[in-house]
Amino acid sequence: MKRYVLSILLLLSPICQADAPSISVDHVEGLYSTDTIFSDFNVKLHLKFEISAELGCLEIIQSGFRIYGENLTGDYDSTLTWTDLRLDTVNFDWELQFDALSTIFDFSVDNKGTDTIGYGGATFFNCTQVDFSDVGLILSFLIPSEHQGKTICIDNAMIPPGMLWLWKFDGVVIIPSWDGPHCFVIGPKCCRGQRGNVDHDMNEEINLLDLVFLVDFMFHDGMEIKCREEANIDGNGDIDISDLILLVSFLFSNGAQPSSCF
Repeated sequence: MKRYVLSILLLLSPICQADAPSISVDHVEGLYSTDTIFSDFNVKLHLKFEISAELGCLEIIQSGFRIYGENLTGDYDSTLTWTDLRLDTVNFDWELQFDALSTIFDFSVDNKGTDTIGYGGATFFNCTQVDFSDVGLILSFLIPSEHQGKTICIDNAMIPPGMLWLWKFDGVVIIPSWDGPHCFVIGPKCCRGQRGNVDHDMNEEINLLDLVFLVDFMFHDGMEIKCREEANIDGNGDIDISDLILLVSFLFSNGAQPSSCF
């Protein structure tokens, strides 16, 4: 019901497409390579908002995202399934901005075929100008490893009854831009066999390079670790000094083996 109230309010306003705000994928947690994601991994798409205060008072936002499978011919793949689909607000006090309504909504989240999830916000008494350029939403999901080789896509969802992404500034509806769709091949599990392949080389070797990578990450703001499970050498859930000690002992002192992946 909430999403339909938003749509009706938006449809009663004039529509403008000039100087449109935007949503884009800023970065993805869980990438195996540029266009491949890990399976059995909580993949997170960080969605960046570009909103200028020059657009006026921000009254309403309504944006949805469609998650769906795609086969090799580009057709819809109804066999693809996922779990843990969710959308979280971050880096901006959405509830403070939207005093009338601030909600995550879904249309058919059954974790297969295609799902739609989105965010809606509205204000009636606390309308302010917003100047925001940062990640505002995080879309996350997990694909079981049985689907390796298949493709999952994320695109904007046309929300009924208006059938558009619509935001409202000072009484004028503006259609925001979107840089999608974004499609990813489902790759191997993040952590396979034994932990310790911190640099995630394709040969699954545990060597000095992994130690250098871990030290650089922990103490020198080094590159982000693709698979944090691999760097959690002792398997206790955190990446800390105990993991470093265990890896050094294993490599140079015939110490205990890194724990196995689950």
